[in-house]
Amino acid sequence: MINQARFLLQNVVDEMRAYQEERSDEWQDSEQSVEFTATMESIENATDALADIPY
Repeated sequence: MINQARFLLQNVVDEMRAYQEERSDEWQDSEQSVEFTATMESIENATDALADIPY
């Protein structure tokens, strides 16, 4: 189950990264982009934390 959660979260991060890369330069320089990146990094951290759970 932990591996499934990691897989799903990694897919979310991959989709978010693709979305971010498709945005305009103006968007990439915006506060919205900063918040989006922070959210994406939080999800990446959660994905990494799941790796530390013994199963």
